[in-house]
Amino acid sequence: MLALVVAAGILMLIVPGLVLLTWFALVAPAIEVEHCSVMNAFRRSRELVRPQFGKVALLIVPTVLVEGLIASAAESGSVWALGETFVGGWVGSVVANLLAAPIFALAVVVLFYELRSRPPSAT
Repeated sequence: MLALVVAAGILMLIVPGLVLLTWFALVAPAIEVEHCSVMNAFRRSRELVRPQFGKVALLIVPTVLVEGLIASAAESGSVWALGETFVGGWVGSVVANLLAAPIFALAVVVLFYELRSRPPSAT
């Protein structure tokens, strides 16, 4: 019984998190491209993603996982090379962000323009 309760609790945290990640993945491009306010950008992101939720999730979730793996590897390599010092952690963080952030950004921007270009009835 304990295992079932723990598994249900984990699912109740992970699944809603993935849903929210998918719905709101396009907030930043909505703010930059359409000059939306923050709240309107959240609405716009969900509006664009909702009709294509499954396809967007299949792109966004693996992209976030790969980005995390690359960032983790870069940070670990930096700490291994420079030691567990302030400089080692700082260099690791900078390198990790330089390597990983463009992956997510590219996927999100291309996805935003693709979903935005579709007519409302086709999305």
